[in-house]
Parts: sequence; structure tokens; C-alpha cells
Amino acid sequence: KRAAQYLMGRGITKSSVEKYLIGYSSKRDMITVPVYSYNNICMGMVGRSVEGKSFKNTPGLQKSKTLFNIQRNKAAKKIFLVESAFDAIRIEQVGGNAVAALGSKISSAQIDLLKKYFPSIIVVSDNDDAGRDMFDRLKTMIGKSVIDGSLPSEINDVSDLDDEKLKIFVDNFNDEIQYIIR
Repeated sequence: KRAAQYLMGRGITKSSVEKYLIGYSSKRDMITVPVYSYNNICMGMVGRSVEGKSFKNTPGLQKSKTLFNIQRNKAAKKIFLVESAFDAIRIEQVGGNAVAALGSKISSAQIDLLKKYFPSIIVVSDNDDAGRDMFDRLKTMIGKSVIDGSLPSEINDVSDLDDEKLKIFVDNFNDEIQYIIR
């Protein structure tokens, strides 16, 4: 019940729980989300505590070698890149295609995946120094296909937006001219 309340509070729907195989570890009191490689091999789980903000991943999970949700989005022409799995799920719930770096640090392997699969990358990092550094590194390493998807300054991350505002935000990037000149 606590896990369900937590997920509802984050705006995660029942259909997303089923689609993304989200689970719960009562032993650790953590929400668990499987992470797959680009070729759909389960690499492990990421876990987030229901209480507080602690994270615990499957031992040996090489999250720097993949992007959460990449296996579903390899054919997307435009991708939203966020930091957390929950943010990626929320964007997908309102009609966008999203992957998550599972943190603000972007590895060379993740940059290679982004360059290989996505002609247009909209970076929606958290509104903090680490998020800005993430965008700057991607812009430097990838170039013009990286689009700034900055959230309004009063919003910390995607989870702070309700579905209606998030849908408007995502839809703003449907008009190619509009998002290129941002």
C-alpha cells in the first residue's frame, strides 16, 4: 500500500506499473524498476526508497552502459533525455518518447547510444548544477542535435508538473521550428 501511494504521488499510473514492470521490495522498502540494454536484455534493477531519497541498484548493474527505456525507443526520431526512470515514465504517459541516464553523469557509452539512435535529443535535466552540467556535456559532445528542454526555474524536475502541464511542455516540442529556436 505504501509503494502504491508513493507511485500515485509521483504521478505513475497503474498501466505504467504494468508496462515498465515496476515492483516493490518490502525487505528494503524500495520501488524497483528493471533496466534493459538497447537489445532488450535485462541488466538489473534500480531501486528508490519509498521514504526519503535513497537509491540502491542491483550489484554489478552497469547503468553507465545503457539508458533506461532505450529498448522501447530506438526508432524514435526525437527523444526526451531525463535523469530518472520515473521522469521518463511520466513523459511517456503524456505522449512523449523518453529515456533516462539514471543520474546526471553522462558516460561516453551513453553518449554513443544517444548519437547512434536519436537524431534529436531534448535534454530535460533537473534544475540544479548537476543538471546544467549534464546539458553542457551533451551539447559539447554531441552538438546541434541536443536541444535545451529546461524546465521553468521554479520547477525542480518533471515530477513537479501535473499531467496537464507536463503534456503542454512535451507538446511544445512537437513543432520542430519552435523547439529548434528555443
